[in-house]
Amino acid sequence: MPLYEVLADGRPEEGKVRFGERLGAVPARLVPDLVAEIYAQGLAGAEALRLLVQRFAQVPDRAPENFFVDVGGSEPFSLAGRGPGECGAGVLDVVRVDLEDAGDALAEAQRSATGPGRSSNVHRAITATARALLPLFGFEARKDREVSDAVSQHLIAPGWVAPNTEQLLAAAIDWRLGDWENLDDLLEGARVFHQRVLDLFASLDANLQFRLAPIAKPAPAATQTPLAPVADLRGVACPMNFVKAKIALERIAVGETLDVLLDGGAPTDNVPVSFTEQGHQILAVTPEGPSFRVSVKRAK
Repeated sequence: MPLYEVLADGRPEEGKVRFGERLGAVPARLVPDLVAEIYAQGLAGAEALRLLVQRFAQVPDRAPENFFVDVGGSEPFSLAGRGPGECGAGVLDVVRVDLEDAGDALAEAQRSATGPGRSSNVHRAITATARALLPLFGFEARKDREVSDAVSQHLIAPGWVAPNTEQLLAAAIDWRLGDWENLDDLLEGARVFHQRVLDLFASLDANLQFRLAPIAKPAPAATQTPLAPVADLRGVACPMNFVKAKIALERIAVGETLDVLLDGGAPTDNVPVSFTEQGHQILAVTPEGPSFRVSVKRAK
């Protein structure tokens, strides 16, 4: 449903500049009525407008169909083609959730006395931090061992995080299994690991590549068998379908074409947009039964 933010009391005068105060978000279909009511009552200023905006911000339990169409539009509202690709932006949201969880766990561990409570929070901080960046590489690992293996391959081996991260993850797994007494001594290591991952996240460019330099010399790359130039991502939802397609595209040479099989609807609407924004060329979007074949030419 399209909604519009309502702000008031912004001031553009030189020396007196201030941002408008956010009063609420009003369904697009009610904005013309809101504006008419403001003029009819002669309202001005945030306080005078607040109650009126709050009234218009209420969405009916059974909203009419026209609430899902933007003012001046005739088709159902969609985010396709608007601003950052929805799938690419969704990846960042997934990463951010784990980083915030890890930060909360570190804060709780700092406040906790030594013992099971602190160790539990240190473990949570380590695993959430380790998990955070894995969606960028197409992984949705949740078990500690899967997370550890993926971090070793995608973050430790290329040198994005310190080599001693391996020991940090191993200790967290051993504690979970009852083979390690406590994790009190690893609180500082968990904090350093979390800060490094935060820095990597903050350095991501529009192509979801790190702009920071590795902090360790990358290990020699293992020989990989070239993938076929088709990525079957039917059944994979946003944002992971975009990440997996992006990884597959990076495994072919610049100028070559990758065919991506996607479900209809949001995947086919959003994945091509995300690729276009990264500078790649969409050659064709061809229906194949209930799914679609998206042909992408790698540009860089």
